[in-house]
Amino acid sequence: MAAVATVKLFDKLFAKLTVLSGRNVTCDSTEHRDVKFPADTWSCYNIRVNGRRLRYWYIPGFGAETHCSDGKKKNDGLNDIAALCRALFKAHDIKRNLWTAYVNDASCRHSTKERVVFRKLNGKYQFDTFPAGRGYILLLRCMTDA
Repeated sequence: MAAVATVKLFDKLFAKLTVLSGRNVTCDSTEHRDVKFPADTWSCYNIRVNGRRLRYWYIPGFGAETHCSDGKKKNDGLNDIAALCRALFKAHDIKRNLWTAYVNDASCRHSTKERVVFRKLNGKYQFDTFPAGRGYILLLRCMTDA
């Protein structure tokens, strides 16, 4: 049986500044060229919204089922990273379907500033503010379908 050839691609970077829902989403220009992907993938390193971190609540790596946030459990699923990826695609005129959105790196450190989540409120997606605390996203990746 012949092996199936798979394309391996380096990630692409979202712009350093994107305005979404009236807020400035910033990404560092750091390029990690140690990983290749089976489909086009856009990355946002050190993602921030108006200088604030995106709230996240799991310990990165093998402890992913363990919470590190000090927030209430009912708020854990509020950050819609798939919707955030789709909004970034739209803002950058990327006409591809989202296959997966994932947090490639996170921190359980304490953020001294308020944190934000991207969620649907009153029928539209927007950023919502949460208190300072533990847990935030460092690297968001958005992969398209092949």
